[in-house]
Amino acid sequence: MPSRGYEKQLKKPENDGAVYKKVGIEKTSNELQQVITESAKGNDFSLSLRGFLDIFYSYKGDKNKMYALIKHEPTHYENVPDYQYAICAAAAHKLANDYDLKSPNGCGKINTT
Repeated sequence: MPSRGYEKQLKKPENDGAVYKKVGIEKTSNELQQVITESAKGNDFSLSLRGFLDIFYSYKGDKNKMYALIKHEPTHYENVPDYQYAICAAAAHKLANDYDLKSPNGCGKINTT
């Protein structure tokens, strides 16, 4: 959950870049695996995930770029809780399903019916 100090600032999209920078999220660090790397550095997991999603959605219409953002498995860090890896994996598979992308790890599209 984002710290309360940033919640009000994030209600205005024009502030997102400045808020992400304050917590160490670089706009060029846009792959989903970077969310875990940011968490390992001690940065806010929720803000990192939100930053990734903002960037991912900005590429609607470019399936190659969208897939490139979710295809790499994150590095394992001892100080990152397992639930954060699970959230990132679920996000990758959900985004792959929603945008008809190849599922990460070569699993193919997940059948939800």
